[in-house]
Amino acid sequence: MVPPATHIEPATESVLRRMRAALLTGQFHIIVKDFLRAYQRGHVSPEAYTILLQACSRLGDAQTAGSLLRLAAQKGVKLPPEAHMNILHAAAKGPDRINVLVKHLSLLDATAGDASSSHMMQATGLFVAKILLLEGGAHNAGIALSILDGIESGEGSSAEHRSTYDGLRLLALGTLRRSEDLLKLLEDREGRCTTAEHYACEIVSLSRCSQDENHDLLVRRERQFLDALGREPAGALFEDSTMELVLLAIRAAFRRCARTFNLSEAVALQQTGRDTILRSSSKLGSQQRTAIAKALDVGLLLVIRDILVKNPAAVGGKDELHETWKQLVDRLHHQKHLSDPITCALALQLHNLAARDGLSSPSAATACFEDARRDGLVPTATLYDLLMAGWAHAKDGTTSERTTQVLAVFNAMRRAGHTPTANSYGHLFTACTPIDGAPSADIDASWIQRVLGYEAEMLQVGLVHSSQSASDIIVSLATGGELEDALQRLVDMRLAGLVRPRSLYTSLFELCARDPASARYVVNDLLPSFRRERFPTTFASGARHTVPDATALEALLACCHASHDVSAALDLLREARIRGKPTALAYARAVSLVEEAGNLLTQERRALADWMAEDGVSAHLQITK
Repeated sequence: MVPPATHIEPATESVLRRMRAALLTGQFHIIVKDFLRAYQRGHVSPEAYTILLQACSRLGDAQTAGSLLRLAAQKGVKLPPEAHMNILHAAAKGPDRINVLVKHLSLLDATAGDASSSHMMQATGLFVAKILLLEGGAHNAGIALSILDGIESGEGSSAEHRSTYDGLRLLALGTLRRSEDLLKLLEDREGRCTTAEHYACEIVSLSRCSQDENHDLLVRRERQFLDALGREPAGALFEDSTMELVLLAIRAAFRRCARTFNLSEAVALQQTGRDTILRSSSKLGSQQRTAIAKALDVGLLLVIRDILVKNPAAVGGKDELHETWKQLVDRLHHQKHLSDPITCALALQLHNLAARDGLSSPSAATACFEDARRDGLVPTATLYDLLMAGWAHAKDGTTSERTTQVLAVFNAMRRAGHTPTANSYGHLFTACTPIDGAPSADIDASWIQRVLGYEAEMLQVGLVHSSQSASDIIVSLATGGELEDALQRLVDMRLAGLVRPRSLYTSLFELCARDPASARYVVNDLLPSFRRERFPTTFASGARHTVPDATALEALLACCHASHDVSAALDLLREARIRGKPTALAYARAVSLVEEAGNLLTQERRALADWMAEDGVSAHLQITK
């Protein structure tokens, strides 16, 4: 803080009050105007310089901050150490901030003069270490730890920096994944530091060090962090790097909930966080309140997205989940946060997921996109791809209508200056492919030729298949009855080093179940290949190999039914029961298969009946022992 000025003229004091108020509200043009007016009159106090330097740091304007420091030195205006630090704060904003920060360290040494005390050198070291750790990565963390070691061993280590020092050291150890050292330091420092910034360091360090361990400790720290956030003194979070650390901690907390598909904890985090900032509204600036509120809402949206994509069975019903995210997106739109491309992309993903459940539509996603554009969104290639994905998978409308809509977005993407990607062409493949159950009038014999034509165009412009586009064309070919070509392309994906997603296997299981020969191929050859894949959830629940999820299990049982393979069907059910309870549809398919064998499979019938009774399957699926 700048020491209070003495013997200030009343008019000058009123100007300073106006400048201070403008700094709190982000009205930086008022600060510049008042500073220039005072400079012309020759009444510029050290505090006026400091306030304008703080404005430069908020805006990331290191060039103006450097000019101000040189001007103060020329005019003989002595500024406190904290004022000189603003050039580093300004340099630490924007791209390539590490290199820009190093560049301005020399200017700080040249302009600080007598202010370059031991205290200031400590502050400089801590700030540089903090920025390195916010950037992340083992290399940056190693440099930051060396800086912190130098501060600790140097003379005059300030007690007021101890909390910051300890927090940054924890962050360095966590980034370097030195778990034993991290836990030891946490134990040694238990209860010593209770600021929101310090708890944020603990949360981020634990999250970077381990995703699966220390769950209970992380939950406690998240609660303490939110409680401390409400107790922070006014202005404590105004420094940008501190605010960045707070936002990192919030994101880390929601990532933990997403990994465990724990919606209730995510909702509690979001509600507690919003209650906290409401109680602390007088202490937080408008920018800080807005940033924290946005991080809380976006964090909950991310958890909902991951649950819908990876584990929809983690929640009882999807209707309430979709209603929750729609309310959050409406609030983000009202606050113009959808103008951020990343937030808008999340909203479009959720619209696409809801559309597949019949609870939204591509038209609603397009309206969301257009609303965001009116609020200032600059569309990215990713956003256009998401719009195409929504139209490509639309359940209503004919194949021709879906293809027309995807082509319209495809061409809009080009007009906006973006080059279509392989994924963009993949959406065209999907749009051309008839949806299962589509009326025969919607299907003409030339659709598969259009798919191959779009692929030829993609290759002609120099693109190669991505994992998604290769998957999309394989599904198209399999839908068109070109199973041999589709399965060969599946092998080619492995040879090309492309990831073969779980969803691709599930689609092939479903399509091959229509033909007995293809169904036998799935059970005998494709299922073993699927088990050898290493998906992100492969080793969940201690599994030694990849296991089918509920949708894949149902499709595989349909293949067993088509190929009359009772033994494989019961093996799949037995494996599924180890991890949980198979769905009623899975049991229904197994029942149908066993019943077709008549009284020949007494033992198998008895086992299936016992499993169904234990799992509480509906009575109408029961079979006689």
